[in-house]
Amino acid sequence: GREREREKNKETKKQRKNEISKLGVECLPIFLSLPSARSSSMNRTKQSAQGVITGLFGPRPSAGAAVVYTREQFLTRETLVAIRTVCPMFGDLFSWKVRCQIDPELSPYRSAVKSIGVSPDVVDFIFLRDILAGREAHGFALPAGVTKEVASSIDHGAVNAVFLPMQRSARQHSLQVACGPFLDKLLKDVNADRSTSPRLYLYSMHDTLLLPVLAALGVFTKENKHWPPFAADVSFEMFTDKNNKRFVRTTYLDKEVTVEGCGSVYCPFEKFKSVVDQYALHEEKYLKKCQSREFKGIVKHNSVSH
Repeated sequence: GREREREKNKETKKQRKNEISKLGVECLPIFLSLPSARSSSMNRTKQSAQGVITGLFGPRPSAGAAVVYTREQFLTRETLVAIRTVCPMFGDLFSWKVRCQIDPELSPYRSAVKSIGVSPDVVDFIFLRDILAGREAHGFALPAGVTKEVASSIDHGAVNAVFLPMQRSARQHSLQVACGPFLDKLLKDVNADRSTSPRLYLYSMHDTLLLPVLAALGVFTKENKHWPPFAADVSFEMFTDKNNKRFVRTTYLDKEVTVEGCGSVYCPFEKFKSVVDQYALHEEKYLKKCQSREFKGIVKHNSVSH
């Protein structure tokens, strides 16, 4: 992951400079300024962050450009990976393993894994997908007996297991518990005073958090459901016009995307904020929501059944 990120971001730096040149706009010197890098407390995301910084700043960045990790209190306040110890209701609402085994909408995918000797009663599509994705990223062939069709079914099963809670009646609540604290931080960082704050913020997270973030933006939808590939990234770039009006351009996998409700790739900041704000939650509100009786009722209503 670290090597992939390093090489990818070398190219990203060149592409961004070319894009800025073609747009004919003035650009703050991002690659000379102090970045803010934040990783979850898991080692693999730290190494990915190292790869991004090395790719953007070179193998020997200045002291000011070094990555500074914030090791959060993993069991109580982690915000870059959603875990049950922080929000028990997250575990109830996003019970992926249980959902893989009993949700009626995943029945076709459960049938597909019988051919490789996996019982539908114990299948975990996300776990299986991780194995196959890891093999592919390292150049290994599919395991014996696993055809491309079976691999595709596993991938679709994993995607749907994550997506189903986000399309049912509790969509807003599901996204708030899945990525609310991160979106709250994102809005604060995007809206920070550029003269006194970093010009580049980096968040190294997990695919299971990236998925709900994409859903909140309207990029991950029922019609466009694909698991983020290895080393996937989302970027938010702030532009200001001659009237000092701000716009946010969003890219996913280095391609421009239109945030839901914006109508254009260049989304007016206030509109971007209103879209993201639906799901952003300050830490205190987030923890309170996770423990509320109202939310327990929503979880029960939104849960899967035999």
